[in-house]
Amino acid sequence: DSFVTGMAAAAPDFDFSFIREQRGMFSNSGLTPLQVDQLRNDYAIYIVGNGRMNVAGMTEANLPRICESIAAVLESLAK
Repeated sequence: DSFVTGMAAAAPDFDFSFIREQRGMFSNSGLTPLQVDQLRNDYAIYIVGNGRMNVAGMTEANLPRICESIAAVLESLAK
């Protein structure tokens, strides 16, 4: 829930509310392989190539950086 709230603040034009319906340690982010590569290369954020991410590894300390990085990638590739 914190991730969805963080993404709503960081990237209001993109809807991540579907993640609330997912269960378990991993969630499908909906990110494309190109977006995943950019997150890895530019921000050192590692998500599986198919967009699956480990939500159990997200903490209050690292969540802002994760959300801001994903938002930056979404914005840069939306242009």
